[in-house]
Amino acid sequence: MSRVTLARVGKRYGSVVALETLDLDIQEGEFLTLLGPSGCGKTTTLRLIAGFVDPTTGRILIDGEDVTGLPPQKRSIGMVFQDYALFPHLTIEENIGFGLRERGVARADIRRRVGELLDLVRLSGVERRYPAELSGGQQQRVAVARAVAHPPRVLLMDEPLGALDLKLREAMQLEIRRIQQTLRITTVYVTHDQGEAMTLSDRIAVMSGGRLVQLGTAAEVYGRPCTRFVADFVGKINLLDGRVVGDEGHWWVVEVARTVLRAPRNGAPKEGSVITVGVRPEQLRLLSPEADPGGRNALRGSVIRTSFAGNLVHVAVDVGEGLVVVVELRPGEGRWQVGDTVQVTWERDQALVLFE
Repeated sequence: MSRVTLARVGKRYGSVVALETLDLDIQEGEFLTLLGPSGCGKTTTLRLIAGFVDPTTGRILIDGEDVTGLPPQKRSIGMVFQDYALFPHLTIEENIGFGLRERGVARADIRRRVGELLDLVRLSGVERRYPAELSGGQQQRVAVARAVAHPPRVLLMDEPLGALDLKLREAMQLEIRRIQQTLRITTVYVTHDQGEAMTLSDRIAVMSGGRLVQLGTAAEVYGRPCTRFVADFVGKINLLDGRVVGDEGHWWVVEVARTVLRAPRNGAPKEGSVITVGVRPEQLRLLSPEADPGGRNALRGSVIRTSFAGNLVHVAVDVGEGLVVVVELRPGEGRWQVGDTVQVTWERDQALVLFE
């Protein structure tokens, strides 16, 4: 297991900033995911760690060793790409053992190591096959086995599941996590899929515009996003723009869609400031218009759409002022129809107050 440190690392291409100054410490044996939309700097960060590009500023250290000036082959890095990058003319055994063969490892030792890795990735018996004879998921497992054949200090994975269909991608997420935990190898993973990031990661580094926006566990990033961008990018959320009209103890009093709501008091907005109140769809409940919401926040509106998603039902409610709130319910939690007048309610402390 190895520790990776990026100290004041930045990357520019002329006047274009690909990565703002980044400080990041990846712990030994950690599975860290770089998450963000296209162009956010996540792949640039991965390529900097790998040594495929040189930083404009800063240093990269592995186990305290400054590897900034070392070429990729001198860093003891394992790499898995989205397109697998397997040699089509070599058998699976030859693909996995390629790096070992280049290092002069004895043939018997290569065969033994390949057998161990095929057992690990649950592909025993395919040694003599060629990549074209395997499914996409099987090829990706071979790519992982090849990347760790000569145990690297760090495993880097650049959107390795992007070419797979949904069911296979979900299955491979569990396989990758199992393999990583078995080998206890420090892993840096790149994806734009927030569900994938939350399933796999010990921590998630959310990136936007070449900057690290938030770093934390899946629960922290999902439950306590630090900006509007993070709240919107990680999971589904209703973002309600409102105006601060006062405060009551621990609560901001916020006007949204001509309705007064309460939200947890944090930050220091002035009265009259525009803020965003975020509420996750699963935290909302629907009540009839005459029901008493008690101490909960409530917005009145009209159901404009319902959609069935197997184990969930999504109900869209127009609450006025151009705002549509989506509520996530379990089948059987009320039979709401398009046109019904309802109250959308939630506990005051479930709201997120976002300023950026």
